[in-house]
Amino acid sequence: MGGLSSVKPPRLSPPQPGGNVVMKRAAPSTPKQSVSPVVVVLAVLALVLFVAWRAWVAFAPPRMGKLPPPPTQDIQFINQKAREVQGDFSRLSPEDQMRVQQITQGFGPAAIASAWRKQQQGNTAQ
Repeated sequence: MGGLSSVKPPRLSPPQPGGNVVMKRAAPSTPKQSVSPVVVVLAVLALVLFVAWRAWVAFAPPRMGKLPPPPTQDIQFINQKAREVQGDFSRLSPEDQMRVQQITQGFGPAAIASAWRKQQQGNTAQ
């Protein structure tokens, strides 16, 4: 019996709907190769570094650069035109209307009226 104990009997699968019994042999056991602990440590370290890098990229504040100077020529142009037409956008020439609309990205009437109000408030404060 000592020599036969290492032999495994074939496994039987459950009966199929057709009534046939299929016999499957167990895969021959091969010696498992173990992974070196150094490889495991390096893989875990690489995974941790990758997750930390992705978290930093996702949650870090945006880089702050130097802000561009304000568009003083555009502001001066709008203030000058607001003074000339006393805040009434419709009194501007078509060319000036197009330039104001371009500078303000479509908010020309509001920009002219706002600049005129600021000029009037500045005059009354003095």
